[in-house]
Formats: sequence, structure tokens, C-alpha cells
Amino acid sequence: MSAFTQISQALINQYRASGAFSDALTAYENSAFTKPATSIAWASVFIVPNQPSVESVGEGGMDGHTGFFQVDLNYPLNAGSGAAIAKADSVAQYFKAGTRIAYGGQQVQIQSCGRSQGRPVDGWYRVSLTINWTAYVQR
Repeated sequence: MSAFTQISQALINQYRASGAFSDALTAYENSAFTKPATSIAWASVFIVPNQPSVESVGEGGMDGHTGFFQVDLNYPLNAGSGAAIAKADSVAQYFKAGTRIAYGGQQVQIQSCGRSQGRPVDGWYRVSLTINWTAYVQR
């Protein structure tokens, strides 16, 4: 399994551990998903990597991988912001700065986690969490 796959799986597993939403109510990248009724909250998650940087050269060198993991929390429109903000706070507890997440021999470290302002998007009230991460991968 590649480092890219392991990093992605570590982040997704941490999201799942938060218990935010079931897989049936979470849209994952390039996976089939049907949005629920407008009265039911749901989430979508995306992993946005940056280009790796060379941290050390030679045999056994390391590459630094960085990026952000975005969790979009979608709630019924015109129903107030309380539930969405409470869910954002709940998920953020699993992505505190300094948290280390391991999967398949890779370790991902959370650098920061913050939320956006709430806004209407496609008929939903959306609050996004942006989680910055770093992983060092041996070549």
C-alpha cells in the first residue's frame, strides 16, 4: 500500500472515529453518494495534498507530505447554526494540533484545525473544518 493511500486512510479513519456521521451520511471522494432529504444533516470529506518536499536525500531519504483534510458539515437551511457548530466542535476534538494518527506504517501529525463561517451552499447550511496535516515518508 502506498504512502498516499496510508495517509488518506489514517485521516478518514480518524474522521470515522469521531462518530460525526455514518458512512451512509458521508460523501467520500469519487464514491457514489445520494444526498439525503433536506431535513437530514450529512458530511463530505476531501483530502487535498500539496506536492511533497525532499527532507533528506540519499538512500533511506525522507519526503515531507503536507496538505489539508476538509470536512464539510451540511445541515438544514434556515434552522439555525447551533447543531452545525456543535458538530464542528465535536469533530475538531479528534483533530487537535499535535495529534498523531498512525495507519499502515505511516504517521500523520495534525498541525491545526479550524472552522469556517456558516454559509448557504446548494440548499444546505454548511460549516467546513479545515485540518492541516504533515507526514514524513521514507523513500
